[in-house]
Amino acid sequence: MLASDLSVGLAGPKDTGQALQLYERACNSGKAVAACYFEGQMLIEGDGVKADATRGTALVRKGCRGGDQLACEYLEGVRYCRQTSALTP
Repeated sequence: MLASDLSVGLAGPKDTGQALQLYERACNSGKAVAACYFEGQMLIEGDGVKADATRGTALVRKGCRGGDQLACEYLEGVRYCRQTSALTP
Protein backbone atom coordinates (compact mmCIF):
# COMPACT_ATOMS: atom_id res chain seq x y z
CA MET A 1 0.00 0.00 0.00
CA LEU A 2 1.52 3.29 -1.09
CA ALA A 3 0.19 5.18 1.93
CA SER A 4 2.09 2.98 4.39
CA ASP A 5 5.26 3.34 2.29
CA LEU A 6 4.89 7.13 2.37
CA SER A 7 4.23 7.17 6.10
CA VAL A 8 7.62 5.58 6.85
CA GLY A 9 9.64 6.82 3.89
CA LEU A 10 9.83 3.63 1.79
CA ALA A 11 8.44 5.35 -1.34
CA GLY A 12 10.93 8.20 -1.31
CA PRO A 13 10.97 10.89 1.34
CA LYS A 14 8.65 10.38 4.30
CA ASP A 15 5.39 12.21 3.59
CA THR A 16 2.89 11.65 6.38
CA GLY A 17 0.53 14.33 5.03
CA GLN A 18 0.22 12.54 1.70
CA ALA A 19 -0.08 9.18 3.46
CA LEU A 20 -2.94 10.53 5.59
CA GLN A 21 -4.74 11.77 2.45
CA LEU A 22 -4.39 8.37 0.78
CA TYR A 23 -5.63 6.54 3.87
CA GLU A 24 -8.58 8.93 4.08
CA ARG A 25 -9.50 8.38 0.43
CA ALA A 26 -9.26 4.60 0.82
CA CYS A 27 -11.24 4.62 4.07
CA ASN A 28 -13.98 6.77 2.58
CA SER A 29 -14.27 4.44 -0.42
CA GLY A 30 -15.64 1.77 1.93
CA LYS A 31 -13.48 -0.86 0.23
CA ALA A 32 -10.40 -0.67 2.43
CA VAL A 33 -11.34 -0.73 6.12
CA ALA A 34 -7.70 -1.28 7.09
CA ALA A 35 -7.03 2.24 5.83
CA CYS A 36 -9.50 3.56 8.43
CA TYR A 37 -7.42 1.91 11.15
CA PHE A 38 -4.12 3.30 9.87
CA GLU A 39 -5.54 6.80 9.36
CA GLY A 40 -7.05 6.70 12.85
CA GLN A 41 -3.85 5.45 14.43
CA MET A 42 -1.86 8.29 12.82
CA LEU A 43 -4.33 10.83 14.18
CA ILE A 44 -4.46 9.34 17.68
CA GLU A 45 -0.69 9.19 17.98
CA GLY A 46 0.03 12.44 16.13
CA ASP A 47 2.41 10.50 13.88
CA GLY A 48 3.69 13.31 11.65
CA VAL A 49 0.28 15.00 11.68
CA LYS A 50 -1.65 17.10 14.18
CA ALA A 51 -3.07 14.75 16.81
CA ASP A 52 -6.85 14.39 16.91
CA ALA A 53 -7.74 11.55 19.27
CA THR A 54 -11.50 11.98 18.88
CA ARG A 55 -11.46 11.74 15.09
CA GLY A 56 -8.80 9.05 15.18
CA THR A 57 -10.77 6.87 17.58
CA ALA A 58 -13.88 7.21 15.39
CA LEU A 59 -11.88 6.03 12.38
CA VAL A 60 -10.41 3.06 14.25
CA ARG A 61 -13.95 2.13 15.35
CA LYS A 62 -15.08 2.36 11.71
CA GLY A 63 -12.29 -0.03 10.75
CA CYS A 64 -13.24 -2.45 13.51
CA ARG A 65 -16.91 -2.36 12.57
CA GLY A 66 -15.86 -3.07 9.00
CA GLY A 67 -14.05 -6.21 10.15
CA ASP A 68 -10.43 -5.08 10.46
CA GLN A 69 -8.90 -7.21 13.22
CA LEU A 70 -6.01 -4.81 13.96
CA ALA A 71 -8.49 -2.00 14.53
CA CYS A 72 -10.47 -4.14 16.98
CA GLU A 73 -7.31 -5.16 18.84
CA TYR A 74 -6.19 -1.53 19.02
CA LEU A 75 -9.52 -0.55 20.59
CA GLU A 76 -9.20 -3.38 23.12
CA GLY A 77 -5.75 -2.06 24.05
CA VAL A 78 -7.14 1.44 24.53
CA ARG A 79 -9.94 0.11 26.76
CA TYR A 80 -7.42 -1.87 28.81
CA CYS A 81 -5.20 1.17 29.29
CA ARG A 82 -8.15 3.29 30.40
CA GLN A 83 -9.25 0.67 32.90
CA THR A 84 -5.73 0.23 34.25
CA SER A 85 -5.09 3.95 34.58
CA ALA A 86 -8.42 4.38 36.39
CA LEU A 87 -7.21 1.90 39.02
CA THR A 88 -3.92 3.66 39.76
CA PRO A 89 -4.03 6.58 42.21
